[in-house]
Amino acid sequence: MHGIYVGNNKMLIQTIIGYRLYCFADDKSLTPDLVFKGIFEVPLTKYMIKNLRDGDTVIDAGANIGYFTALAALKVGTEGKVISYEASKRNFELLKENVAFLCVGNTVELRNKAVYKEEKELTFFASHQWNGNGSLLKHDEAYFNHFKTDVILEEKIQGEPLNVHMDKDFIHLIKMDIEGGEFNALVGLEKLLKAKKVGTVIFELNKLRAESPKAFFDLLISYQKNYNLTFGELNTSGDVIPTTLEALFEKDFVESVVMNCSGTPNNNL
Repeated sequence: MHGIYVGNNKMLIQTIIGYRLYCFADDKSLTPDLVFKGIFEVPLTKYMIKNLRDGDTVIDAGANIGYFTALAALKVGTEGKVISYEASKRNFELLKENVAFLCVGNTVELRNKAVYKEEKELTFFASHQWNGNGSLLKHDEAYFNHFKTDVILEEKIQGEPLNVHMDKDFIHLIKMDIEGGEFNALVGLEKLLKAKKVGTVIFELNKLRAESPKAFFDLLISYQKNYNLTFGELNTSGDVIPTTLEALFEKDFVESVVMNCSGTPNNNL
């Protein structure tokens, strides 16, 4: 066991990586893995440990309670920067608490916003039982057939494109876990790609949660052609296995698609 109940619906987790953080005791998405294993999404965790360096800039889009925000902040150090987006108001409050608890507030910039293609007020559909399943897309019948007991709350949230970070010299890693919002988020960072200000983007491909898998595929094909991108998947050791967009989109779900934007090897940010 890697967690202990500390009251007020919170577990205190000792990760096997070495840092501690709070999570919701009633969450059915992150909390079970963190309590029993002390780690979450092993391939991505190992990738970040291997590749992030002191002084790097990271964007964590869909930060949830801050597991990857904390990891990134501890890796990039006081000379680096982590910009952490979380749309769910409930998750954002615990994200703030974890950033304060780990004393990384000088490294982490917190934004209670949704990553989107433009600045616009949006409706966010927050999951109350599977805290990682909140989305800008309304949960449909297929979702509730799988997550039968979930409760979805509607919240108004401000959308923001990642192009607002054009002032940054270079963004070494953008990690996205935004449950079907990837298409609009990628539209909203094209200026960064064009300016060659991004090293790597890692995002989830879930065709069952995408508004239009074909439109998503076409967008990535155009980016590949226009900006000389390459693609890969993470193996269990956190290493990048090169692949093609065609092969990726033959699958319904890929936990971590690696989009290399800089023309350098994916394992060498």
